[in-house]
Amino acid sequence: MSADFVHIDFETRSAADLLVVGADVYAQHHTTDAMCLGIGFNDEPIDLWYPGKVNTQLPRLLEHVKAGQKVFGHNIGGFEMLIWNCIMTLNHGWPELKINQCEDTMAMAYAMALPGSLDDASRAAGIPYQKDLAGHRIMMKLSKPRSIDRNGDPVWWTPKDVPEDFEKLYAYCKQDVEVERALAKRLLKLSPFEQKVWELDYKINRRGVYVDQTSARIAVALVEHEKKRLDNKMQEITGNAVGTCNAVGQLSDWLKLKGLEVPSLAKADVVEMLNRPLPNDAKAALLLRQEAAKTSTAKLQAMMNGASVGGRVRGLFQYSGAATRRWAGRRVQLQNLPRPTIKQDKIDEIFNHLNRYGVKAGDKIREMGLLPMSAMSDCVRGFLRAAPGKDLIAADLASIESRVLAWLAGQEDKLEVYRGDGKIYEFNAGRIYAVKPIEITKEDP
Repeated sequence: MSADFVHIDFETRSAADLLVVGADVYAQHHTTDAMCLGIGFNDEPIDLWYPGKVNTQLPRLLEHVKAGQKVFGHNIGGFEMLIWNCIMTLNHGWPELKINQCEDTMAMAYAMALPGSLDDASRAAGIPYQKDLAGHRIMMKLSKPRSIDRNGDPVWWTPKDVPEDFEKLYAYCKQDVEVERALAKRLLKLSPFEQKVWELDYKINRRGVYVDQTSARIAVALVEHEKKRLDNKMQEITGNAVGTCNAVGQLSDWLKLKGLEVPSLAKADVVEMLNRPLPNDAKAALLLRQEAAKTSTAKLQAMMNGASVGGRVRGLFQYSGAATRRWAGRRVQLQNLPRPTIKQDKIDEIFNHLNRYGVKAGDKIREMGLLPMSAMSDCVRGFLRAAPGKDLIAADLASIESRVLAWLAGQEDKLEVYRGDGKIYEFNAGRIYAVKPIEITKEDP
């Protein structure tokens, strides 16, 4: 008979960089494979499976999963399930692991406003545990190719090459399962409703968002080309005192030599400095810095790195990742996309230029009176498209959080505002200043 529950933890290897491409692309990469799997049934001693090992708990585990029994893991929905189903099921014939039979100690930790990582969550929960730093270093070593052969194929470390390293890896994996199991006993399980929400989160993350990779690839090349152009102009303006637009230390020193007060070169401080009377070269250098610092263009590279087979970027949201229990953004950070500063017809024109002129579209964008880096920032949302043959529908619920919180708190006066004219900002301002609700406009006083 299958046990009531089991804890698992994979250690894997791949030529793909997990932090760069994300778990979905990593699990689908042709070089990714499992080095070992820690298995902990109930409170029994932790067992370990690795390729070629016999007399393990693996047959029991496979029967357990096939029967639909409970499986625990730390970030099981974001990693273990992907490795299990994309590699072990497809390549080794293991039964499919389904989301409704899984429970995730990372999700439980986040739901209690604890840190998400196993190390930090266990410490926060008061579990006496000291991270195996040596084991972690060994894991990082073995998880990457030792070299690449003349055909471009990875050459892996093997137990025959470094047997002691693999023994340390196996001990490290077993310790993670032990800690994970102890953590599960300290945490509150998700309620049945929240468990369903977490399962829905998994399905949303696996569906992902389709990316216009053709346009995004051109845009990434355009951004790199534009960065080099801006860096060259920075060197020209500063007499090579500042090497790049991102060399903030050099730029700060150069500005100070010109007698300027430079609190920092953060976005707000640059804007404030540009509002002052400045020498022409100092103003030009600050404008270059401002343009080159468009961090939203980094989302383009994240889209390209994370696009899996079929053109979708997955794993974009973390259940309860914020302390308020809201979802946290991951990778492309879809909850923090820049709001366009130009009209949609201009954005459509920019995409036409990208697809027609490639990297040279920068010249066409300048002819429109726009700066290419700023234009790419304005266009970020446009790279997320409906898949071929599909429609992308945008919807929003007006003040949904504020309305629900007022309802949960029983704040009837606020609810009456929503039932009426909905002027909640005026209502709040009136309460703050102890006056009748006042008109609030976007115009300067």
